[in-house]
Amino acid sequence: MLQDGDGRVRVEAPEDNGLLSFEEEQFVCILCGAHAGEAQVVVERHFDEPTADLASWEDVAEFSVTTDQGLRLGSLFGEPVSVPLLEQARGELRVRVCARGRLPSRDAFGYDEDSGPLLESYAIQFWPAPAVPPRVLKGATDH
Repeated sequence: MLQDGDGRVRVEAPEDNGLLSFEEEQFVCILCGAHAGEAQVVVERHFDEPTADLASWEDVAEFSVTTDQGLRLGSLFGEPVSVPLLEQARGELRVRVCARGRLPSRDAFGYDEDSGPLLESYAIQFWPAPAVPPRVLKGATDH
C-alpha cells in the first residue's frame, strides 16, 4: 500500500487494474498474489522516466500522484515501513509498479505444491512528471 504522509493520496484519474487498486484518495493498493508472507520490494528514485524493463516483469503498471509530504509504504493491516526515498518524494510524480511471482496456483501463504514457497518480487520506481491517467504496460493479471 502506498499513501501520502498525511494519510491521503491524490491520483490522476484512478482506475483499478489487476496490479493496482485505488481507494478513494486514501491509498494505492498493490495487489499481491499471497494473502500473507514475505515479498521482496525494491524502491528506485529516478530523475527522468526510466526505460520499462518489460522482459523481467510479469505485470507493470503506472500512475501519477501528487504529494507534498512524501509517500509511505505499508501493508493494509500493519504499520508503514520506513523507506527514506519515498518519504523524501515531493511534487507531481509518476510511479511505476513492477511485479513477478504473483502466480494464481499458489495458496494464500505463497506456497505452490509443485515448486514449494515462492517469493513475490516488486519494484516501485518513481520520477518527477506531470499527472496523466494510470496505464498498464504489461500483464496486470487478475488476482
